[in-house]
Amino acid sequence: LGQVQALNLALCTKVQDVNALGGLRKLNLTNGYLLTDVSALGGVEELDLSYCRALVDVSECARHVRKLTLRRCVRLTDVGALGTMEQLGLSECTRLMDVSALGTVRTLFL
Repeated sequence: LGQVQALNLALCTKVQDVNALGGLRKLNLTNGYLLTDVSALGGVEELDLSYCRALVDVSECARHVRKLTLRRCVRLTDVGALGTMEQLGLSECTRLMDVSALGTVRTLFL
């Protein structure tokens, strides 16, 4: 994607492979219903995965993201180690079980 730093793919419901998007600074994948693997997005600083209903685990990409929004990721069970997370949105993530890493987050939306 060359010089592109921000990309909005909200409502692109058929996106499945995001491996080429890890070099972006800001990425919106809201309503990516088919997304199951976001491990390649660890380099993204601001990431919106709201309504990505197939996501179960974001631990691989959550370590380096500064701002992460996961609203209504209804299958999400683990966010893993949050490293340098400044802002995290977890509202309506009804299956989230492991919240042990939330102590490092500055701003948390539930």
